Amino acid sequence: GGRGGSRNSTCVLDIGAQFGTCVAVLAKRFPQVQVRAMEWRSADMALLRRTAAVNSLGNLQARAMRLTRSLAGCAQERGPCSTVAVEYPFGCEGLAAHRIVLWLSEVNGGLSEILEGAADLFEGRLIDAVGIATVAADVPLARRLLGPSFTFEERVSAAPSSVQGS
Repeated sequence: GGRGGSRNSTCVLDIGAQFGTCVAVLAKRFPQVQVRAMEWRSADMALLRRTAAVNSLGNLQARAMRLTRSLAGCAQERGPCSTVAVEYPFGCEGLAAHRIVLWLSEVNGGLSEILEGAADLFEGRLIDAVGIATVAADVPLARRLLGPSFTFEERVSAAPSSVQGS
């Protein structure tokens, strides 16, 4: 789904990539797609980078980064800190007719911060599709922040709720 669909995406950004299980599979399966992974936990970043190296995933780039609502929120952070809007276009700008898919799997209370930090990109329709794996309580927030720029498809699993807005 998405405004124009995401089947021809050239860049996928995974925010909250943890140790890279999803992005490694994606990078391996679609070597023509540039995959960007952001994670703030250093142990997870080490595993993610090792996975990329061991599997020769040249299309997977990982960055240690904590994303917040605004740069003002970075004052309290000890490591690299930014917002989705500041990081845009995530190193994807050199790609021909780039299409960007944003994948969020942050379910530890960071979702609102990340989405609010990307509000300008959603309003400006600079992101082509958004996928969110979260708890049901975060769905209204996601709907509000993604707003009229995206249509929603909700999928609920037996595990934590899953929502995809695109």
